[in-house]
Amino acid sequence: MKKSSKITIAVLVIALLVLMTACSGSNDKPAETTTQEAAAETTATAAETTAETTAEATEATTEEATEKTTEETTATTEETTEQEETSEAEATVGEATIEETVLFEQNDVKVTATKMVSDELWGPGVNLLIENNSAQDILVTCDSLTVNDYMVYDFFSAEVSAGKKSNEVVYLLDDTLIEAGVTTIADINMVFDISNNDSYDTIFMTEPIQLKTSQFTNYKKEKLDEGLLLLDQDGIKIVAKYLDYDEFFGNEIVFYFENNTDKDVSVYCESCAINGFMIDSFLSGEINAGKMLIEGITIADENLKENGIEEIEEVDIVFSFSDSDTYDTILETEELGFVIEE
Repeated sequence: MKKSSKITIAVLVIALLVLMTACSGSNDKPAETTTQEAAAETTATAAETTAETTAEATEATTEEATEKTTEETTATTEETTEQEETSEAEATVGEATIEETVLFEQNDVKVTATKMVSDELWGPGVNLLIENNSAQDILVTCDSLTVNDYMVYDFFSAEVSAGKKSNEVVYLLDDTLIEAGVTTIADINMVFDISNNDSYDTIFMTEPIQLKTSQFTNYKKEKLDEGLLLLDQDGIKIVAKYLDYDEFFGNEIVFYFENNTDKDVSVYCESCAINGFMIDSFLSGEINAGKMLIEGITIADENLKENGIEEIEEVDIVFSFSDSDTYDTILETEELGFVIEE
């Protein structure tokens, strides 16, 4: 009995040891797996956090770089634009200067050209000292103006009280100078109108007054008459140059006019047809004797749409020329037809 009990107890002890060993092995393996999974999760979380942080940093850096680049580009563009505007105004004036010159002294009114100036908005101009020694308030305007033998538009009107002086500027509008191909101002011709500032009655009008700049000796008269010759008759020459477009005014057909008569003339568009349809159009200009004019006839977009015209192809036009002083008709052309080529 004792031996059998001992064997039984021994078997139980061995079984118990085997069971404990098995349990111990079983518990160790899951613990190891859990630790590895936790480590993997921690690593993945850290990697994800790092990636998100890196992405955010990259995005912030990209945004900062983009903003900086945009600011630099904008600044550069603005600076370039300012430089271009300044260069264009300066290029029009070029190296032209003038000596102080008395333009006229009449009826107790004296006007002296003192210097050339330039404005980014209005373009180049001539500074004038106006002295009104008369007993009435006056209004001084420019009746006509040419630069390098081309008619140009001006921006000028000066009111001067009796017994007073005033510094004023006759601006030579940049757009008309550019159209006339003027890059350096060499020869200026002006006609002044002096009137009573209350009644606007003309007191007197000057003869054409020439003002030569420092560039006059290098000046050569240039005729911008390239294009389709429409008329060369009785001292009047007309050339169709090109089709232009303005967002505000619409289409514009640009012409070259040359007045080789001994009279100042006015030119008007009597009638105009586009692609066979009569169109409301406008052209009016003054051409002094021996001078030239670059001017366009304006055609509104609405007129073209009303007639279903999408593209200007054929033009038929009639011009009328009259004496600027007497208003007598000098020449009315026949219908001048031409085709607009792309």
